[in-house]
Amino acid sequence: MLKHEDWPGLEKISTLRDWQHKGEMREISILCGNGGLFLDLEVERGANGAMTGYCFPDMLVDLVQLSAAGQREKAHNLFDAHLPLMRRGLRGYLPMQNLEKISPSKSSGVNSPVI
Repeated sequence: MLKHEDWPGLEKISTLRDWQHKGEMREISILCGNGGLFLDLEVERGANGAMTGYCFPDMLVDLVQLSAAGQREKAHNLFDAHLPLMRRGLRGYLPMQNLEKISPSKSSGVNSPVI
């Protein structure tokens, strides 16, 4: 099992699955993290599901099942409906999200209240 946490790292999932299909790598499960922010695209690339703390796990299961059933548009519509909640759940963890709360260290040499 591999927990995939790249931002978004879609090419890596495709590469791993390609190696498996060629017999260059053994079969593994790929579960995605990052709050599920790219799950719809990651599942299309070959991810098996999510290992994330998103507060509506039923949606994650439904998305994976819809994708597996070839119902791409329904999967994307479901994902799009939840995306604002997913992003809100990660507030404070996304890059640049809370930049104003970060104070520079004395050794950084940067004299800015923002960085």
